[in-house]
Amino acid sequence: MRRKIAACAAAALAAAAVVLFMPPDDSEYRAAFDLDAVYEDGTVRVTFVDRTGSAGPAVLEVLGMRESFQREFEGSFQADVPYGPPPSLGWKVSPVTVAVEHPDLGRVGVKTEVREPGGPEPALVFGPL
Repeated sequence: MRRKIAACAAAALAAAAVVLFMPPDDSEYRAAFDLDAVYEDGTVRVTFVDRTGSAGPAVLEVLGMRESFQREFEGSFQADVPYGPPPSLGWKVSPVTVAVEHPDLGRVGVKTEVREPGGPEPALVFGPL
């Protein structure tokens, strides 16, 4: 009897862990937005695409610089951000984020890392703000 109870408890804990640690469904965000940041010759070219064509203000931030970069745009944009030499600790210390207003999705945050030209595309992280 104790084994059955322990087995049921273990199954319940496993199910709870799957629900708690399951990645959120960001398919709506992925269908609506794309963000890319490529470093070349001391400049980071940031490209934000709003596939819906209905996004409002979008605030771009490039963090980890001596002085963080911030600028506001409307909808899709491309921006060249003067960066200088690549960070000695790697691009993970310098994330690129966009906070965008969307009439259907609300306020959404998109985050990525800078990559070298031709390098693999880093993951995009989405979430409501």
